[in-house]
Amino acid sequence: MEIEAGSEASLSEVVERFKQWRLTGRSTREPIPAELWESSMNLTTRHSICRVLRLLRVLPIPTEAKQEHLK
Repeated sequence: MEIEAGSEASLSEVVERFKQWRLTGRSTREPIPAELWESSMNLTTRHSICRVLRLLRVLPIPTEAKQEHLK
């Protein structure tokens, strides 16, 4: 499967945003900001969810828990 250059750039951008967020001195148990989570989930329309989670270094969580976090 070939990946479009534009979608790869978007994935790279979100990876970089996650790296910056992790460097902010936040608590390791702090939830992912809704904006970052939404950006990462938007990538799953062009990339597999496994690839997105692996590159972002995010563990999958149950959908119900994530929905509660976004409220």
